[in-house]
Amino acid sequence: MNIQKVIVLFMCLCSVLSGGADASVENAIEAFESNELSRAQKLLLQNDELSSIKFTYLARIAFERNQLDDAENYIIKAIQLDDKNAHAHFVFADIAAKQADAASVFSIMGYLEKVKQGLTLAVEFSPNNVEYRESLIQYHMHVPTILGGDLKVGLKHAHALKKVSPLLGATALIQVYGKMGDEEKLSQISKLGMRDFGDEPQFHYQLGIYHQTQGRYADALVCFRKATELDTNTPEQSRAKYRALFQIGRTSVLSERDLDEGEKALKQYLNEAVISNKMPTKEWTKFRLANILEAKGLKLKAKRLYQDLANYVVDGELKKQLTKRIKKLKSL
Repeated sequence: MNIQKVIVLFMCLCSVLSGGADASVENAIEAFESNELSRAQKLLLQNDELSSIKFTYLARIAFERNQLDDAENYIIKAIQLDDKNAHAHFVFADIAAKQADAASVFSIMGYLEKVKQGLTLAVEFSPNNVEYRESLIQYHMHVPTILGGDLKVGLKHAHALKKVSPLLGATALIQVYGKMGDEEKLSQISKLGMRDFGDEPQFHYQLGIYHQTQGRYADALVCFRKATELDTNTPEQSRAKYRALFQIGRTSVLSERDLDEGEKALKQYLNEAVISNKMPTKEWTKFRLANILEAKGLKLKAKRLYQDLANYVVDGELKKQLTKRIKKLKSL
């Protein structure tokens, strides 16, 4: 046998025995979670393995770069390789939701149906995953009935979530009962939640989000402030604290009040938060800071920050918002 062939076979055997292929996928996932998208993509493409996990993360990378056609192609491949991969179905729903944002009125229903399909299958194949079920609840809360939403289905999943996570279930029930306009049930669950989870930043954060969506900005700020003041001993509690800081800034923009407090909160978020992919990005945080500067009358300073962001952001929705703000301040 040719000596070079022996060496190649030996190297391949070592790679298999050491789990080299799996390790490269794991390293790629770590890079993705650290927002090192280029490195993650390179590691995945170097891996010759045809795995559902590999193509799921290639789809997520394309999604983060707003390359939705590529993301869709990758995630379809991932599902073809493993049609019971709950994560792949969840990512499929995420991609379809973003496509729906840019869709015409004639095609939006098809994309929303894909969102529901993906989330429903994600929950079916991973019923204890709270993120998947929370997202399905949000779908049924915010999508009109004519387009596939159903508050009764959302309520059913909120009760199911409560069995897995009493805290997250309670916050989901607050949102669903609020959307239904059932003030009696809303009051009951809020009081029970305050009794059982009064020391949890996540409870106050979610209650603040509910008040914010109802336009009750003063009540929202009270909840967000409370979330930032409580002790944080777990990563979930820390994320809730810093997400609340971001929402203090956003609420000040929406209400056009408490702008100094909002600016301080956003700067603290930028300086302190360990930002994961489940949290507002630095780019969105800087955009909200520019909103506050604009609201304060510092329009030239705001415009410069908008223009600086526009030079490098890849988020499609943020690009759209930046274009609007720059256009409005064009004459400056």
